[in-house]
Amino acid sequence: MRGAEAPQRSSADGPTLHPVLILLSCVGSDHPLVEPENRPGGRVEFHARMGCGELKLKSGSVELTDPDVGLWCSKGYTGVQGDFHIDTDQPDLSSLDCLCQVGGELSITGTMTSLRGLEQLERVGDLTIEGTPSLTTLAPLSGLEVEDDIKLVTMRLLASLEGLDQPRIRGDLRLLTESIDLRSLEGLGVEEIQGDLEVSWTSGLSSLEGLEQVREIGGDLNIQYDNGLIDLTGLRVEHVGGTVRIGNNALLESLDGLETLEQVDGWFFIQGNDSLVTLQGLEGLQVVAKALQVDQNDNLVSLEGLDALHSLGGNLEILYNPSLTTLEDLPDLGEIGILQISNNDALTTLRGLEGVRGSTSVRLNSNDSLIDLEGLDGLEVAQGYVVITGHDSLESLAGLEGLQRIESDLRVEENLVLVDLTPAYGVEFVSGNLKILDNPSLGNAAAWDFVEHVEHVGGQVQVAGN
Repeated sequence: MRGAEAPQRSSADGPTLHPVLILLSCVGSDHPLVEPENRPGGRVEFHARMGCGELKLKSGSVELTDPDVGLWCSKGYTGVQGDFHIDTDQPDLSSLDCLCQVGGELSITGTMTSLRGLEQLERVGDLTIEGTPSLTTLAPLSGLEVEDDIKLVTMRLLASLEGLDQPRIRGDLRLLTESIDLRSLEGLGVEEIQGDLEVSWTSGLSSLEGLEQVREIGGDLNIQYDNGLIDLTGLRVEHVGGTVRIGNNALLESLDGLETLEQVDGWFFIQGNDSLVTLQGLEGLQVVAKALQVDQNDNLVSLEGLDALHSLGGNLEILYNPSLTTLEDLPDLGEIGILQISNNDALTTLRGLEGVRGSTSVRLNSNDSLIDLEGLDGLEVAQGYVVITGHDSLESLAGLEGLQRIESDLRVEENLVLVDLTPAYGVEFVSGNLKILDNPSLGNAAAWDFVEHVEHVGGQVQVAGN
């Protein structure tokens, strides 16, 4: 048995906390604070605040509806070693005013109007509050330490995060409140998030203020379905260790707030933001380790804002952006994974892709205003396939003059006005199949002329419907 005092928090950081006594209890301990029923295998760490009295912990996991929970305080219990599930229609939780600690997850649901009764609660493993339609405040939780995950879900009247002051979050922080009254994230006081940060389905949110001190997110960053956000002001993150998703925020006009973001270790998705016009706000982004996908942003006209990006470790996917007219704001990306440019109806040119010198595969599909492929001039080798299909205005393969090797299939199909394949006569090697099909303005003779210029085809050759 050993004890140690944790440092007191100054009043400048919030309410002054009493000293914390840490008790480490081993299997077989005969200490009077540890009942025989509270001695599972292994080592258990207990924390007690002054005012909680002696710790007496119920073994295992319990629910508020268990018959003896109402008698806890009279029996001297002050906590639970496992999970504690609270589901009640009582107006508050005053029957639990002796509760000091939950070793596992504390989950709270029900129609209570207040968390009064939890003022003594000092420590839980995980905190989940879900489906509490009448709660407006978390104030009774002030001073609570959450060891790992925090999840707030479907709390439609929640107006403030005051009381949830957590400088360090070792797990995930998920805020999916559906609240129209929660305007900002002030009250969190968070400086470090080691897991995921998700702020989604909170339509009243107009600012991400409250996250200013967070410089690094160890997991994913998800900002989705927050229909009150106009920009991302309040974020100051520099490094995201997982994936970033900025998606389906109907009024989001700008990515301002992400100026400090330099590196994303996973994917970066920008999807379904109907009011987004450019990517301004990403001027500091230098590295995306896996892939960048810009998808289904109805009013996006350019990729302005990506100027500093110099390393893309995976795919570049520009998909279903009907107002996008240019790619000329893309930087020199060198070698990338799959290049997919599809269903961008206003795009007339691929200029801006000159810096792509190598790609795993290339898929160009249904860009209805695209006239030629100029912009792909630097591409010499495709390590996978090259697919060019479904274009209404594509007349020529101009832009593929430098392409020499394709390590999988080459498909040129269903391009309505395509008449000229000669710019791609430099293709010498196709490892897989070569298919030129259903290009009604081309003619089969022109298709066969192209085939004859390819020195090696490893698979089948199909020419028809031209």
